[in-house]
Amino acid sequence: MAGSTSSSALTTRFPHLLTEQDVHAALAEMRRVLRPEGLLLVSTRPYDDLPREHPVSTPPQVHRTDCADGGARTVTFQLWQWHDDGEHYDLEHFQLLPAGGEWRVAVRRTTYWALSQVRLAGLAAEAGFVDARWRMPQETGFFQPLLVARADE
Repeated sequence: MAGSTSSSALTTRFPHLLTEQDVHAALAEMRRVLRPEGLLLVSTRPYDDLPREHPVSTPPQVHRTDCADGGARTVTFQLWQWHDDGEHYDLEHFQLLPAGGEWRVAVRRTTYWALSQVRLAGLAAEAGFVDARWRMPQETGFFQPLLVARADE
C-alpha cells in the first residue's frame, strides 16, 4: 500500500492478522492511503458468535466447472482447531479435486483470529476511522458481516 496514490475506498479481510499490533498497523496504513472521507470496508466471519459455538468444521461445498464433458466437480471444506484462548484457531482448507477418475486432495493450512466486531471497530477508531458501523448479510446481500467506516479528515 505504500506510495503517494490515495484511494477513496479500500477492502480487506483481517482474520490472518493474529495480534492487535498487526491489525492496528494494517488499519493505520489503510488510513494513510485513503483520502479524507474515504471508505474502509472490512469483511469478517460472524466472529461475535463463532467463539461461543467453537465449530470444528464448515459444511462441504460442491463446485462444478463448465466443461464439454459435463463439468468437473470440486469439493471444499474446512476443519478448525480452536486454541486455548478461545479466539484463535488453526484452519485446514481441503479441496477434493478430480484427477483421472480418482480424487486428489489439496490442503492449505493457516491460523486465524476470531476478532470481535466491537474490538475491530475500536481498533479502526484508534487508527483514525470514524462513523464505524457493522452491516449484516441480511442487509447487504454479502455473505459476511461488513465493517464500514470513514477516514477522518
